[in-house]
Amino acid sequence: MKILTILLSLLLISGCSTFSLFGNKGQQAIPQVKPVEVVSVQKRSPIYHPPLPEPIEPANVEWRILSPDVMNEYLASVEAGNEPRVAYYGLTSQGYENLSMTMSEITRYIEQIMHILGYYREIDKEEEEDE
Repeated sequence: MKILTILLSLLLISGCSTFSLFGNKGQQAIPQVKPVEVVSVQKRSPIYHPPLPEPIEPANVEWRILSPDVMNEYLASVEAGNEPRVAYYGLTSQGYENLSMTMSEITRYIEQIMHILGYYREIDKEEEEDE
């Protein structure tokens, strides 16, 4: 009985592998394998376009021109208690010119950045239209 169990289990384990010993009867022809064609497509990754910041909303500035006469009136009003004590800042002609040049440099820089940003956004639009 033990031998019969061993033979049956051996037959079950070996399965159909023993039939190949008897020739190609019952087996189908092996299909031909076609070669795989590999195609590489180069595509640029999309460029991230951050949103533009909120536009600048400058606060109102009150300008006062202080001549010696106006300054004497102001000092008299402060001594009388009619005028609040306010600190005034003044610029020399050279200081005002430097401030003006700095502001024009900031304006130029922002305009150039906006042109560069517009260029890249235009390129991205053209690529989306081509697709």
